[in-house]
Amino acid sequence: METSLLITIILMVLILAIAVGLWSRHHRIRPIIGGVGLALIPLGLYLLGITELAVNGVISIIDWAGRTVWDPVMTWGVSLAGGGLLAFVVAQFLPKGPKAPQQDGAKPAAPGRKTQPQVGAGQAKPAGQQPAKPAPKGKDGLSDEDREIEELLRNRGIM
Repeated sequence: METSLLITIILMVLILAIAVGLWSRHHRIRPIIGGVGLALIPLGLYLLGITELAVNGVISIIDWAGRTVWDPVMTWGVSLAGGGLLAFVVAQFLPKGPKAPQQDGAKPAAPGRKTQPQVGAGQAKPAGQQPAKPAPKGKDGLSDEDREIEELLRNRGIM
């Protein structure tokens, strides 16, 4: 039996065993259908000849490693490739967006919240800004919105 066919059979059996294990745990048809679908992929790759190509590639790499003499140039190559891989992995953990510039120790605003400029004593308010008027409160001291929230909490048994 050739190596690529053996690898194909082992992969198919392994995938089907995992699918049966998932089916026995969850008792749903989804893992079985997914497992059969995944098990057909190695068979398709074998029939296309890609499995044989991969086996030949691995054998070629093993032969290359056996006949190659390690020298300082290879050390540099491995070091540079490893450093590049390490830099790539570190970059994946860095923040994605640009950092907003901070001014004179001011705390950054929470995302999604608009901040109003603070007006000190004796300063005039900026034009076009009116102070926020509180919602009218009833005789119990609660606004309509507060009553609605309180009712929701009572309905859910929280209050």
